[in-house]
Amino acid sequence: MEVQAEQRRIVDLELQQARYEATLAERRYAACDPDNRLIAAQLEKSWESALQRVQACQRRFDAVDQTLSAVAMPDLGGLAQDLSAAWDAPGVTMRTRQQLLHTLVQEIFADPDEKTREIVLTIHWRGGQHS
Repeated sequence: MEVQAEQRRIVDLELQQARYEATLAERRYAACDPDNRLIAAQLEKSWESALQRVQACQRRFDAVDQTLSAVAMPDLGGLAQDLSAAWDAPGVTMRTRQQLLHTLVQEIFADPDEKTREIVLTIHWRGGQHS
């Protein structure tokens, strides 16, 4: 999911740059002396090229946006009911368990208790619960 979001951000930046360049080309064309037809024709071509780039970037942005909306977020509601089944399922690797924890845990605080010489861990789960 993070890779798709990064791709969306990159395409969005390209689209913004293309729009800026098209606006700049339009201003150059508008500022050109109409009597200088050779320069005006070249500036018009540059403006048209910039507008085509905007359209191409917009199509790519729409395609990436549709891809992101088509990717459904996993339903983790059932997982919360039986976490041990997911953890102990056959074929689950340590990397998968790490990803599972990364998905479920927001942050962990470690507080040393000097009297008992223990460390108390407080887990903040993504759903807002603490343990």
